[in-house]
Amino acid sequence: MSPDLFGMDQSIELQLVLTFLDRRLK
Repeated sequence: MSPDLFGMDQSIELQLVLTFLDRRLK
């Protein structure tokens, strides 16, 4: 689950997607 395993780019994209979905739900 460590961000290092996926790399910085994928980690940032994942953060953006989660934030986007969170905002849509609210």
